[in-house]
Amino acid sequence: MKKYNNCNGNVLFLILIAVVLFAALSYAISNSGRGGGDTSKEKSVIIASQITEFATNMRYAIQRMTIMGTASAAIEFHPNGSCSPTYMLCNTGENCLFAPEGGAINFVKLPQETFSGASGGMGYPGDAASEFTTNFWLECTPDMYDWGHGTPAGDRGFFLLNVAEQVCHAFNEGVGIEGIPGHDYVMTDEVNFMEHCIQRNDGTFQIGFLLQAF
Repeated sequence: MKKYNNCNGNVLFLILIAVVLFAALSYAISNSGRGGGDTSKEKSVIIASQITEFATNMRYAIQRMTIMGTASAAIEFHPNGSCSPTYMLCNTGENCLFAPEGGAINFVKLPQETFSGASGGMGYPGDAASEFTTNFWLECTPDMYDWGHGTPAGDRGFFLLNVAEQVCHAFNEGVGIEGIPGHDYVMTDEVNFMEHCIQRNDGTFQIGFLLQAF
């Protein structure tokens, strides 16, 4: 029950983020119509809203799958539950988050402006995309990190890597965070790792979301 309540709370928090981002998006579009808007900033707000919606949909799908009888630990992001050797995302099977017969998630391939650097882009489910060439990273197993929710067992999240700095700012503004926290901030408070954009110690930016709490 505690785990279910945590998941519900996380989804409600994401819905709140989406509402705030939608309000910011409406304001940006209104300003643009009057000729006074910053096009790149408006685009960043739109992208931030898409990211939040995508995360919300994945969480809802995971909850729906567990309600329908799929064990939480059995839900797959990758074929046969394994990242190796291609880091491919699954697209078939009742346990697959992205399969029509599974979670039925419509995979959102975010626009190029979401990312910075030569490795910008994301792989679709079924694509053989290297972990080092895609900016969309779903944790392969639930034992990698404990995000401070539910039990001490590892939780599962997803990350957007190499996020463009302006998108990072727009996302954080939508959740009420001023500026961009650094890597040291994350390491001292893992709970705050979730639901916002941080700057890694290599200077790049990433957004992290908790999908499953164990």
